[in-house]
Amino acid sequence: VFFEDRAFLLYLAARKYDNKTVMELMIPRVQRFFLTLVSSREFVEFSCEEVCTFLQSNYICIHCEMEVFMAGVRWLEHDWNRRKEHAVEVMSCVRFGFINPRVLITLRRNPQSPQFLRVANIPEISKMIDDGVALSILKTYFENDSDEDFQKSLKLLGVTNPVPRNWAGSDKNYQTYDEFMQEL
Repeated sequence: VFFEDRAFLLYLAARKYDNKTVMELMIPRVQRFFLTLVSSREFVEFSCEEVCTFLQSNYICIHCEMEVFMAGVRWLEHDWNRRKEHAVEVMSCVRFGFINPRVLITLRRNPQSPQFLRVANIPEISKMIDDGVALSILKTYFENDSDEDFQKSLKLLGVTNPVPRNWAGSDKNYQTYDEFMQEL
């Protein structure tokens, strides 16, 4: 049995020696350790490329896609002045269509989370959020993703339906960035 925390430690050891092969092998094994990884000092020290590799992984295990968004915000906020140029790249890893439309709308308007506002009001990221709202609403309107009308609507709106992630069970509903950070 290969434990997820050990996979992360092995990833860090391989990283030290720039052993990309072992690093790539360990990423899918992190799974339920993802949020612990996000809370670590190492996470905020990752390069943009490394952060994106974890955030776009189909294997991470999360309670909700907002955890991926907030993980990206955590990395960006650690050194905003130097990292803001990577905001679009980092946020492109978030599958906004899996976030409740009500939550998506608050990303650009929640005064309790200035960290969200700073990121969500970047025009390219704002468009990602709009596309997420469209997809999320379409998903609630159509009974299943294979519905022909659903596929036509996606094409018409120019929206893609992302691959689902591993869900950790019960959904979490974070209202603010601070709430997420306390949970970590």
